[in-house]
Amino acid sequence: MRPEKLQKENGNGNGSAGLTSTRCAIYTRKSTDEGLEQSFNTLDAQREASEAFINSQRHEGWLPLQQKYDDGGYTGANMDRPALKRLLADIESGASTRGSHGATHGIAVVRIAPPPNIGRAS
Repeated sequence: MRPEKLQKENGNGNGSAGLTSTRCAIYTRKSTDEGLEQSFNTLDAQREASEAFINSQRHEGWLPLQQKYDDGGYTGANMDRPALKRLLADIESGASTRGSHGATHGIAVVRIAPPPNIGRAS
């Protein structure tokens, strides 16, 4: 399923409307905090993969939001996750989507499933 495209004013200074863009939030999570102290960890890898996918869709107007929504050390078994709550609140309020012209744009959340843990014992 593709995120909904929203009309927005383009940023080239001429004020012409019609450029479609989809601002994409990236949410990352790891259920334990093991390894998060590393300079490049699984949250970084998830974000990098998500940004690469979003950037591959630039021709469709997809743009990654720079705001980070990272929940390192939080289980996915419930919704008690600070970054997820912040993301949902930002979507609801439109707070993180204010453009340079003050217009509010929608957020599309792109979920990139992590690769299977081939080395993990069953």
